[in-house]
Amino acid sequence: DTYLYDERREREIPADRSVSLQGDFCTPGSDQVVRPIKILVAMDASQSMTVTDPNGTRARAIVDLLDNLPQEREVSILVMLFAGSTTAFLSKSGLQQFESVMDFDQGDRDILRQRVLNFTAPGNMANRDSTDFVKPLSDIYAIINRDIANTRLMRRGEETRARYSVIFLSDGQPTNNQDD
Repeated sequence: DTYLYDERREREIPADRSVSLQGDFCTPGSDQVVRPIKILVAMDASQSMTVTDPNGTRARAIVDLLDNLPQEREVSILVMLFAGSTTAFLSKSGLQQFESVMDFDQGDRDILRQRVLNFTAPGNMANRDSTDFVKPLSDIYAIINRDIANTRLMRRGEETRARYSVIFLSDGQPTNNQDD
């Protein structure tokens, strides 16, 4: 039953139109907010990379990134290499999922480093040496979508505000026009 404006108060000069409010705002402190950082690195490993990147500069850049990530529980990584319609996920568990950098010991890092630097597309599929963007981009979308859904299930509906970064390295346009 309180009014912010009362006409009877205008007879008194100056008119008082100020309001005072009191209340509480409940939120976690800025030092309590955890925002995971999830990095997915996708690198073209098709045969054309031996021509356009003969020194393996892109692979070395990935290794440098892996070596320089902060050693924190909330930083996760997944490395995906693609050639043609073949994708390979270089995770410690062998699964298509983000893994905390804290879960990698020095031996695990060395194995991942060697797998990135020496990757060749498996199998003898006819298109394994072509460059396809649709398949790896679809895989990236599916992985992030699944990660968001799984995290929400584990946190029982709580907001999961992870920051996803995708690094997509290729040597040019896809072998087949995929504009559509």
